[in-house]
Amino acid sequence: MKKRSIFTTGLLAAAVLVLLGGALAWGAPGRWRSGEPSFRTELFRAVNPLDFTEEQWAKADGILEKLREQKWTAARVLFGLRGEARLLFSGTELYDGKKTGEALAAARPGLLEMAEGALRAAADLYGMLDEKQRAKVENVLALLEKRAEQRIADFPGKHPHFRRDFLDLTEEQREKAEKLFKDSAPGMQERMGKLLAVLKEGRAALRDGTMDDGMIGKTAEKAVDIISEGALAMAGTYGEFRGMLTPEQLEKADRMWSRHGRRPRK
Repeated sequence: MKKRSIFTTGLLAAAVLVLLGGALAWGAPGRWRSGEPSFRTELFRAVNPLDFTEEQWAKADGILEKLREQKWTAARVLFGLRGEARLLFSGTELYDGKKTGEALAAARPGLLEMAEGALRAAADLYGMLDEKQRAKVENVLALLEKRAEQRIADFPGKHPHFRRDFLDLTEEQREKAEKLFKDSAPGMQERMGKLLAVLKEGRAALRDGTMDDGMIGKTAEKAVDIISEGALAMAGTYGEFRGMLTPEQLEKADRMWSRHGRRPRK
């Protein structure tokens, strides 16, 4: 079974928000990722795809360094909640949706911090660009949106989330699991579409200059609501799947999950 934390969807979806800041950072240095000047940084500066001036490079360094600090602060908080998630999906106890909801509520501030940080960085970066640079960024964002739309359209065909051979499922278990994950796919696809629509709203706000603090908070709230709803739904699906497994299969699933408990690294 491919391991899925109840927070994995939230983290991945929150990372999609970085499209707004990350696509703009296409022409900015890679220092925010590594923490130190690197070959990637020098390569970006040499290629300079957005034709940054030295003043813009300096501003981008500051903006992305701040985003990097926010990202890792939030990541450490969310990683701490993985322990709670593991307790919810370990042993032979039945899935508890109430406890999952409480854990997600605890994760909400971290998700909001990540979303708001990415949106604020996007607004700051976009604000320092000239018209030609913005046109390049628009082309990149349009391409990313098109790719995201295609992935969403293809999503139902990408299930299920588990590896049959690893858990040695019986034929009856396979059939039930296939149906469970297939039935859950449309709902997840719909939420992914909603999240992309929120990101498009953010892109429009960047373009027309209305991405202020109020808009940042509103957009982040919408995104995190969708993320939390999706994470809770996936947790319920995974909990139901675990209910189909034997104690031996559950032990295998827990061992596989535990191997992915490493701390986030800078």
